[in-house]
Amino acid sequence: IESAKAWYHRGEVYLGIFGSEEYASLADDPLGVALESYVRSIELDTKNDFSDDSKRKVLSAQANIYNRGVESYMAKDFAKALKDFELLLVYQPEDTSILFNAALAAEKLEDNKKAAKYFNALLDADYKKPAIYQTSAHMAKDEKDTAKALVYLSDGRKEFPNEVGLVIDELNIYLL
Repeated sequence: IESAKAWYHRGEVYLGIFGSEEYASLADDPLGVALESYVRSIELDTKNDFSDDSKRKVLSAQANIYNRGVESYMAKDFAKALKDFELLLVYQPEDTSILFNAALAAEKLEDNKKAAKYFNALLDADYKKPAIYQTSAHMAKDEKDTAKALVYLSDGRKEFPNEVGLVIDELNIYLL
């Protein structure tokens, strides 16, 4: 369908399903479908008939999905949390708070490949925190790649020369 109006109204229907206890079972992820619909409406709305409304609803849906992801993470449902954060990354691939949460959820799921991808994206985005280097090094060490772990720690020490945790982790690798 190439109609901004149709996509907008699809978003309205799914947003209504999301907000209704009675009809919530009609869709697996009505909030995700609503988000997708509003985004598509914006893309197709050459006359700007629905764009302002759709943009507001996109922001609202994203905030709700983010909060749902955080709640899932806090409830230790890391798979559900990761699913929500990855949905948001489709629309906001460079948002560091979403990347960070996706990395943490993937790490908790012991999906080191995904976690490393998100941690590396954070480093590429200049979101440099000592914990990112340490966690990346720990994951590399878990994968039996001590050379890669040492690279993360060395890079971290260049960024944070006074961070004792990085020094201790590096020393522990050499001592073992």
